[in-house]
Order: sequence, then structure tokens, then C-alpha cells
Amino acid sequence: MMKKSLDPAQHAPDMARFEDAEPDFTPEGYLPPPQVRSISPGEIFVALRKGAADFRNSWWIGITFAAVYVVAGVALVGFLFTRGYAFAAFPAIAGFLLIGPATAVAFYEISRRLEAGEPLQWGAIASSFRRHGGTQLLLFGGVLIFIMLIWMRAATLLYALEFGTSSVSPGELIANLTSPEALGFLLLGNAVGAVLAAVVFTVSVIAVPLLLDRDIDFMTALATSVRACLVNPVSMLMWALVIGVMIAVSVATGLLGLLVVLPIIGHATWHVYRHMVAAEPLQP
Repeated sequence: MMKKSLDPAQHAPDMARFEDAEPDFTPEGYLPPPQVRSISPGEIFVALRKGAADFRNSWWIGITFAAVYVVAGVALVGFLFTRGYAFAAFPAIAGFLLIGPATAVAFYEISRRLEAGEPLQWGAIASSFRRHGGTQLLLFGGVLIFIMLIWMRAATLLYALEFGTSSVSPGELIANLTSPEALGFLLLGNAVGAVLAAVVFTVSVIAVPLLLDRDIDFMTALATSVRACLVNPVSMLMWALVIGVMIAVSVATGLLGLLVVLPIIGHATWHVYRHMVAAEPLQP
């Protein structure tokens, strides 16, 4: 009975093929995360000019969608005053603004349509969050609402630490701004609010327009937004400051300024996204 040869040389080709084969653990249908490029601070102002141009070309639609947001904010403040929670009006407005990126989807869709040469149809714009099914945008909106709830809880806790359970009206708070309690409440409240606003800006500034433009999951969009801010710290800080100033002026007008400011910020944010992330043509 002959023995089978165990000469390694005879099996060298098979071993080489085995060594050259690398296992592929990439899930089927996987798409690599979008590439982020560096932009100059000047491109932020270019995007702002483009946003203003988009508003001029669609102002009747932009003001309508912005009015829904403004009316909801005014209704929230009115509810707090009538229920005896006037002291919570400022934290509530700040928290309401934190979910602004999720409500700006209509403005992103308007700019996308203007850029792609598509007609501005009311129904399509109103349902734009469903462009890729809507699930991922809704999940991301849930993240922003969760952050808003954290802010409201933090504001309530800070108020209780400074004033106890007694109710202090906004007028009394303003009249006693130099008191240790009022100063502590305002300083700590603004510090916590600034941190949460920075978090919201970082995770959403690119994520929401990206979710509208491409069929990806919200975690990839969130990570891309964070990466965009890390790659462009100066430009994104400048954009955040511009947004902050525009919103502060609008709040000072009793939220009416948001009728114009919100559409412009939304349109401009779309163009910031297009400058910074999108390298391929728009999806149909």
C-alpha cells in the first residue's frame, strides 16, 4: 500500500492561495462614511450668501414653515405664563431652539430642490423627512428631544438650588440681577445651556442635511457631523457664532425675527454641508 506524499512543495500553490486570501467581514450593502474636506472661514460667508439667495427665491414657502415653528414657540411661552411657570420661559425657549436643526429639514429640502433644478412643491417639501423612509431622521430628532429634556431638567434643578420651591417671576429676577441667587442662576444656566448648545451644533450641523440628502443611518450622519467640526474647528466655530448672533437678535424681537432668520440659517446650513461633505452629485 503506497503512502500519500506529504511533500510541502506539492502543496505550495494551495498554501499560497490560502495565505493570500483575506477574509472580508464587510456587511453586504455597506457604504463607507462620507468624506469630509477642509473649508476656509470665507466659504462660510459664501454659504450664507447662497442661503440668502435661496430665501429670496422661495421666501413665501420659507416664511410659512418658519411661522409654524414660531407659533409653536409663542404657544409654549404662553402656556408657561398662564400656568404660573413664567420663570421657566427662558429655559423653555432655549430648549425649544435646541431642536431647531430637526425642524429645518424643509429649508434643506428647498435648497436641495433649487440646486437640483426640481420644482418647489408644497407637499413634497412638507413630507421631505420621508425622502429616505424617514426612520433615521425621526431617530435623530429623538436624540435632539432627549437633549432638550436634559436641558429642561438641568434648568429646573438649577432653579431649585438657587431659589428653592418658591416661584420667582421674570420681572423679579430681572429686578434682582445683582443678588447672589440671580447671578448664580444666570451664570450656571447659561454655562450649562452653552455646553448643550455646542453638543447639539456639533452632532447636527452636518448630520441633518446629510440624512436628507443620502440614504444612511443616523449614527453615521452624527459621526460625520462631529468629524466635520473636528476637521474645520475655526470655520465651524465661526458658523456657530453667526447662528448664535442671528438667533439672539430674533429672540429679542419676540421671536418674530425667526420668520426670516430661520429660513436663511437653514438654507445656508445646506450649503455649508455641500461645501464640506458632499462630493458626488445629488441623489435623485
